[in-house]
Amino acid sequence: TQPSEVTTSITTQPSEVTTSLPYSSTVIKVQGCGVTVGCYSDCVGLKCSFIISWNVNESNAVYTLTSTVARTSAKWIAVGFSSDNLMGNDDVMGCVSDTSGNVVLFTARNTKHSSPIMYKDTEIKLTAQKSEDGVLSCTFLRPIAASGDERVNIDEPWTLLFAKGPGKISSSGQATVMYHKSDYHVSALSLKVSDLVDLGAKFIEYPLVKVHGSLMIVAWIFLASVGIIIARYYKPVFIHEVCSQKAWFLAHRICMMLVFCATAAGFIIIFVEVNGYSKIMESKTFLKGHPIIGIIVMILTFLNPVMAMFRPHPGTPKRPIFNWAHWFVGTSAHFLGVVNIFFGVMLIKANVPFYLVYILVAYASWQIFVELLLEIIKFLGKRQDNCEVYAICSKDGPGDGLAVDSTRIIFVKRIILGVHFFIVAAFAVTLIVLLDLGNEKLATY
Repeated sequence: TQPSEVTTSITTQPSEVTTSLPYSSTVIKVQGCGVTVGCYSDCVGLKCSFIISWNVNESNAVYTLTSTVARTSAKWIAVGFSSDNLMGNDDVMGCVSDTSGNVVLFTARNTKHSSPIMYKDTEIKLTAQKSEDGVLSCTFLRPIAASGDERVNIDEPWTLLFAKGPGKISSSGQATVMYHKSDYHVSALSLKVSDLVDLGAKFIEYPLVKVHGSLMIVAWIFLASVGIIIARYYKPVFIHEVCSQKAWFLAHRICMMLVFCATAAGFIIIFVEVNGYSKIMESKTFLKGHPIIGIIVMILTFLNPVMAMFRPHPGTPKRPIFNWAHWFVGTSAHFLGVVNIFFGVMLIKANVPFYLVYILVAYASWQIFVELLLEIIKFLGKRQDNCEVYAICSKDGPGDGLAVDSTRIIFVKRIILGVHFFIVAAFAVTLIVLLDLGNEKLATY
């Protein structure tokens, strides 16, 4: 990932002859792609949101970058030459344009989690530029040969990375390059400058991030939502025993054990993906709390079953303390888990449309509605649930005296539970499917 803002003092270095690029209100595919010039783009037919074309000119290469950009603010576009399909330790060249149409060249070495290392390469020339009507286009003359540890030899195969984002140019000619968010693509193949191909683009994907998110959705949107209301409202309904345990408690314990397993698996997977603690580089500051909240959720998820293993016996003075502590830890874990999923779908690596946030709002509203409805039913039925949340009610235990809901209330509660089960399952499946598809696949539908 990239930092929120990088500033460089590199200014435009035009060659002796500067040409004007033709005006265009949309990006049209370059003629001769795959024949006279190499092309890398996301074109559908002749229409593109970006295209990079190149050819060889003796010991130099000529690259032209063209992309749709924001009309009302300064912006940058760039191409990176990478040894893999991920950002990090890449040779980057690009241009920044302000709202007046001024264009500045920049060159850099991209890094993975920190600011790009900007450097000035006087051998790379900006020979043509155009910023007009929502389209930015820059043409570079670049030596094919490498230059130290900075400029790479493009006669060797490299994966092409394209990105664009907001930027600005100061009055002194300094260019500021800000984080590109989700506006980046990666070539499907590694290419040399002599490869005159017509290659499509794909988004950089993070499959382990999607697995992590899917596990957390299963844990907190589905399993916890069902397990918590069973323990809180269904003890008088499921009083029969299964394997010498109350049915409500067995269902609750299975749900929460699966919550722990899914959360732990997702926690380990994301640590593997980021090689340790994740340093979130986002323009929205509150999203940087995602890994911190995740660690807190994992601690709470681990703590609750450990607390249950050492719970005081029913009727002892410390039992009420355990009950409140267990309720508080479980409720906090559920609340923070859902909040963190909100944060997660807004992260760049999730690569999902923003309307997933609205789906999560709908889920949260439903969960609150169901719990309020069950509270009202409990109040109107005047049935106080005296069996403790995590009690294992034995034959001689206090659970034997538990009042049983009336037949009518039991029927209504079972209908509510069945509807709730299928609705939260539908929310979870919808979120997982959209997360798996991502922006680029959804855009094709």
